Amino acid sequence: MTSSGAILSATDAAVRSAVSTARLKPYLAETGSNTNDAIRLYQWNIELSAAAYELLHFFEVALRNAIDAQLCRWNAEQVRDGAGLGRDWLMDPASLLNRLAGKDIAEAKRRAGVAARRRTGPRKHAPVEHADVLANLSLGTWRYLLPDNDEGRQFLWRKRS
Repeated sequence: MTSSGAILSATDAAVRSAVSTARLKPYLAETGSNTNDAIRLYQWNIELSAAAYELLHFFEVALRNAIDAQLCRWNAEQVRDGAGLGRDWLMDPASLLNRLAGKDIAEAKRRAGVAARRRTGPRKHAPVEHADVLANLSLGTWRYLLPDNDEGRQFLWRKRS
């Protein structure tokens, strides 16, 4: 047996001891109750899931950055107390954005603050910025901002001439 075969056998044994029979049941059914094949199928499923998660990560970053660019423009067009707001919809959101995603923004600011206190290197004492908060928004935040039946969400994405 090769060293890679020995490693695979050690991995198989580790999976066998760590994974419950109930968890392996669908894999055993798919492989005709062949435990070795079921373990390999289980490991393949883990690899497939990891690859899908990697794609989801890139999708989230692209979606986040595209929406952020639009919301920065939109926020800069808004007025509060007779004065225009800036582009930074996370640090100074218009009231509509605050209504739609204020709780998520507050939580992202909190997480960004925690991360900022742990920083080392050139940004060790830098204040929390827009990019820090943006990076700490969860993928679920966008569901509160994309159009649906809510009039505010529709207004947010309405084309302006």
